[in-house]
Amino acid sequence: METGVADAFDTTVSTLLRSNLKAVEALVPGGVQMLRPRIDAAVGQYMDQMPACKPSTVYMGPGPVVKNMLVGLSAVLGLSAIPLAMCMLRHPEVTPVEALLVEDTEKPLFRHRVVPSAGRILSMNLLLSATLLFIYADLGVGTVINLLIEGHGEAVSVGPAFAFSMGGVIRDSFKAGAYLFAFVVAFLSGAWPLLKLMLMAVAWIAPPNMLSVRRRDKLLRFLDEYGKYSLIDSWLTILALESYKIKWHSSNADISVMVQPVPMMAFFAFALASVLSLIMGHITSEFHKNAASWDVGHKDG
Repeated sequence: METGVADAFDTTVSTLLRSNLKAVEALVPGGVQMLRPRIDAAVGQYMDQMPACKPSTVYMGPGPVVKNMLVGLSAVLGLSAIPLAMCMLRHPEVTPVEALLVEDTEKPLFRHRVVPSAGRILSMNLLLSATLLFIYADLGVGTVINLLIEGHGEAVSVGPAFAFSMGGVIRDSFKAGAYLFAFVVAFLSGAWPLLKLMLMAVAWIAPPNMLSVRRRDKLLRFLDEYGKYSLIDSWLTILALESYKIKWHSSNADISVMVQPVPMMAFFAFALASVLSLIMGHITSEFHKNAASWDVGHKDG
């Protein structure tokens, strides 16, 4: 009997709703509008009673002291290369011709007589400048993600919601179990650019009894061929910036939400250090060729 009563009640209610559907559709919004002040007050009271959200901690790179020291010293060393290069072009020879009779084949490239004094200082300054920039790029934040909300002529930027750095990518990849990707990023983006500069410094300062001219030639050719792959990081970062740039626009109201990636100073530092590294590779190779040619000519003479 209870089942029959329930079925009869459901049938009666369903019939009433179908016959008065338009009235119900108008009644519900009207009731919501009447109760809206009370609903807003209840929601506001509930939100006020909730505990405050803890501030999100987003790593934004090294502190200002470390940042200014790395960037400032790198800028000083890099800018000093301009007058040194001009001096090297104006005074390419630093020793008289009769001094060339002195045995010079056992000296490292850094002390070879075909390398002017300005060229020696220039090479070391550029190597140190690129190294400091790479260190800052590895420690700093390359890109941050902001949320830009626009509506009714006003805009609000929320962020940074996310921050991407080399250390953060390696840490998150390792936690997620992507060990191969973490290793590739750590080696190709972190270790290889610095290792290339270290090997280039070895080519400059190692004497021939430790690094022969032939091996130095092979080393510099290897660095010249594979050192250019450091630029891939910059291109991939540019592609990632464009891929994260997403915008949603409401079709009913003048409201839009855009995911806005912003490159930070560490990104430009890495790109500049990569370019300096390539320039140093060409300068070192050129001095090596000149030194090797002089050594051959001196032996023949």
